[in-house]
Amino acid sequence: MLASVDLVLNGIVYCKKGMVVQLKNKTGKYSTLSRTYQDGEKQKTIEFKVSNELMPLYFE
Repeated sequence: MLASVDLVLNGIVYCKKGMVVQLKNKTGKYSTLSRTYQDGEKQKTIEFKVSNELMPLYFE
């Protein structure tokens, strides 16, 4: 999935417009998404939840 908007909260960048994210889980009112990024030589993953109502507005 591609992010349609920048998701930044309290200085934490969850994703920026155009970034690729993966849908990990969809339960109840929320979907759990993740994105992987390079931190030096290590790959790190950020997981975050988004309301299912907002998914079509934030992601393609």
